[in-house]
Amino acid sequence: FLNAIPPLGSSMKATTALVLVLLATACCGQEGDSFPPPVSGPSATGGAGSEAEPLAEAEEPAPPQEELTAAKLFTAASVGDSWEVERLLGLGMSPDIRETHEIDPDQETAVMKAALNNHDSVIKVLIDKGADVMIKDIDGRTPLLAAATAGRDRAIYALFEASQYKSAGEDAVRAPGSVLPVNDKDQEGRTALLLACVMGHLGSVRALLDSSRDIDIDGGDRTGRTPLMWAVTSAAGLPLVELLLERGASVVVQDSGGSTALTWAMEGGHKAVINAVARYGSDTDVLMDAGDKPRDL
Repeated sequence: FLNAIPPLGSSMKATTALVLVLLATACCGQEGDSFPPPVSGPSATGGAGSEAEPLAEAEEPAPPQEELTAAKLFTAASVGDSWEVERLLGLGMSPDIRETHEIDPDQETAVMKAALNNHDSVIKVLIDKGADVMIKDIDGRTPLLAAATAGRDRAIYALFEASQYKSAGEDAVRAPGSVLPVNDKDQEGRTALLLACVMGHLGSVRALLDSSRDIDIDGGDRTGRTPLMWAVTSAAGLPLVELLLERGASVVVQDSGGSTALTWAMEGGHKAVINAVARYGSDTDVLMDAGDKPRDL
């Protein structure tokens, strides 16, 4: 390549030779040689030659925590959604939670709302999870008193059954009704049995008497008027009166005014009821004949 250059002056030759050498070096670098690879990893930043650590993956944000409100539990209890009730309680909600007086002036608990709507399965779930059956509403009513007033037969049976299992276990032997406060009274001095008789709920009266041996069948209100005295003037009529008499209701107990069940029955004027009370040994021993007036035996 150099020999192909025509003869030049000595200085010109030297310059030309230097240029050709530089050109040849540049060409060789482009075609053959390669530049050293770029330095990467910790050694490029002064590390001890260790490999670069991978970038940490970004953590997914935690899902928002569900707000546990009394309204959710009350709605589920009121409509009979036992699965939802159990789910909410499983998340840590108290079975005895209550709303503020501004939101719920009645101050009812979830088990009371379930009782008022006759949802026996919900009652069992709530009591199994620790619901207190002694808590009262603004009127001094327990769930049992509320169920008796509303005539909720299935709720009454469920309250007794679930309370016994909660306190003693399913394998325990115990007398029916020995757990619930069966003779507890509301602010007017009325028991569950008396309230059921006042309202004429035959099924609820039967449920109470079937479920408990401890019920005071002659327990009166503040005036001393007994369940039988209320029954003889109730809409349920003769079937309710006969049920109470068969279960041992007294016909001689007097209220604060000196009246007996027969006195109240005669005031009501129902012949069959008067006869039924009289057959159980009333104080005056009277029966109704075909007319409107009682006759002596």
